[in-house]
Amino acid sequence: MKITDIIDGILGQLNVPFYHSMPEFAREPPDLFICYDFYDNPALFGDGNEIMTRATVTFSIFGKNTANMDGTYKTLCRYLKLDGFIRVGARFSSDNDFPKFHRISVDYTYDFDFDEN
Repeated sequence: MKITDIIDGILGQLNVPFYHSMPEFAREPPDLFICYDFYDNPALFGDGNEIMTRATVTFSIFGKNTANMDGTYKTLCRYLKLDGFIRVGARFSSDNDFPKFHRISVDYTYDFDFDEN
C-alpha cells in the first residue's frame, strides 16, 4: 500500500476536506480543511540495499475557528498514532497563504518497507 493511500485513509475518517499539497481555490476556501505533503529518506540498509524508508509527513490544518481546529488536531493525532505514525513536532500560527485563517502544522514520520511504494 502506498503512503498516500494510508494517509488518505486516515484523513478520510475526519469528515474534513483534505488535499495533497497546497490547493488553489477558485472561490473562498472551506472554513476548515487539511493539506499534507511528504518526503522520504532511506531509513535502513542491508547488504548495500535500502530495505526501509522513512516518510516525513507535514499535515497542515487550516481553519477560521480555533476550537474546531483543536478538535480536528487531537483526533488526527490519535488516528495517526494508532496507524504507527510517530509525532515529530507542531507549529501553531496565523497563515500567510490564507490570511483569514489560523494554521496548525504537525510533522509525523512513518517507516515502511522500501518495496511498498
